[in-house]
Amino acid sequence: MADGVTVTVRNKDKLARKLRQLAPEALKALTIANEETADEMVATAQRYVPVRTGTLRNSIHTEPGPPDTGAVRVVAGGAATTKGGYD
Repeated sequence: MADGVTVTVRNKDKLARKLRQLAPEALKALTIANEETADEMVATAQRYVPVRTGTLRNSIHTEPGPPDTGAVRVVAGGAATTKGGYD
């Protein structure tokens, strides 16, 4: 959809190099922000989870998400908190 605007980019190679340099820095900053937020979520969940034995509370933790995404997962439960026998 042409609207009559023409854009000319000078020094395209220099711009491309700079953008490639910025991407890892942006990913690092995103990862740090997500880790901080996930840590806050863990602390909040641990503070408010009902406690009988402490097993569930102690199972709440963070794990890295998929590589190169900056994602961090908050995980809880697992085998130690799961009862069997539900047929």
